[in-house]
Amino acid sequence: MAKSIFTSLIPNFSSRDIILSLKLFFEPWNYTNDDWGKELAQKLSAYLGVSDVVLADSGRTAEYLLLKALGIGAGDEVIIQAFTCVAVPNSVKWAGAVPIYADIDLTFNLDPDGLESRITPRTRAVIVQHTFGYPANMERVAAICKKKGLLLIEDCAHGFGGNYGGKKLGTIGDAAFMSFGRDKVISGVWGGAIVAKDAQVMVRLRKETSALPRRGTLWIAMQLMYIPLMATVMHTYRLFGIGKLLHMILKKTGIFSSVLTVGEKNGELPARFCFYGGIAPPLAKLISSQMDRLNGFIAHRRSLARYYAESFHIPYVEGHTYLRFPMLSLLASDIRKAAGRKNMFLGDWYNVVVAPDSVDQRKTGYIAGSCPRAEQAASHMLNLPTHPRMTIEDTARVAAFVKTYIQAWTLRK
Repeated sequence: MAKSIFTSLIPNFSSRDIILSLKLFFEPWNYTNDDWGKELAQKLSAYLGVSDVVLADSGRTAEYLLLKALGIGAGDEVIIQAFTCVAVPNSVKWAGAVPIYADIDLTFNLDPDGLESRITPRTRAVIVQHTFGYPANMERVAAICKKKGLLLIEDCAHGFGGNYGGKKLGTIGDAAFMSFGRDKVISGVWGGAIVAKDAQVMVRLRKETSALPRRGTLWIAMQLMYIPLMATVMHTYRLFGIGKLLHMILKKTGIFSSVLTVGEKNGELPARFCFYGGIAPPLAKLISSQMDRLNGFIAHRRSLARYYAESFHIPYVEGHTYLRFPMLSLLASDIRKAAGRKNMFLGDWYNVVVAPDSVDQRKTGYIAGSCPRAEQAASHMLNLPTHPRMTIEDTARVAAFVKTYIQAWTLRK
């Protein structure tokens, strides 16, 4: 039976991470070891070349706390791009502001040409998302923000580790937030971080997060076990259906925490949202371990992306960190389904304008037809895995399948 290939789940985690998570699981006395959070913050600060980093429970918590610390709230508008995750507009709404969607360009990032048309007297900030690790056009967007007196916030959930014009992504705008979720550039299962150029904003953020309680022992233990349990699921996924059944049981019983609650998908503020501060120390230790391998992760992703680019005659973009390799195809949905039957589970970021597809689009604030390029991209998007668990042989298998499928469809036509 062919090896199962996944695009998400635990793409960064190697045997080293599995061993570390099990070791941490059996050290409950270290579940409150704040030194690990400090160590991570120091590594992030050194890597980004900034004086201070505030850790947050998740990327969406980081975004929410940052907006509040910047004084954004009721009556304000925040411009975001369409072709994004619902977590981005949700945090804007929960801060009391209104998300305003703008269209994307060919890089799947905010289109500077359409940005100014979205600006009103109520606009306070622009959030720029570095989609799939491709840097947005920061020079032009920053110029527009400066001219209009708007705050520029970088969403580095996909772009952490990237560069633009010789500067680290996350250090170009006025502030930035990061995510260290399950399928991000580096991961601790949960976690986020915030940076801001205004020292007073950082003071407010630190005060706010320090006042929040920390995650409990049981929750931390469950996140640590997510890694070895998910590794088991992946290795047995098609072994008489054992892994698939185990995955379903772990989700149904709540042992695997949902990335997004049903309420969040409907735009509802969870009762305990932003109830927790910082990153749970053992998860900070996991992220810190992956920080040591970040440059290697990025180099590996780029090498696999180059293979895909050559296979599909798509230009390889220097400077792109390729969290995933995106490509457009009229057959995207069919290819994903057919690949799944061959034990290859390709990515669906983003197959709707505000993902995931279980989100009630009517409650996101997005107006159908307002961002046609984002809608077209969502209809035709296929993204291929580039993570550290992928080998060049895996990459060749994925590329060959996609090429063969497209060629067979073309012949049938």
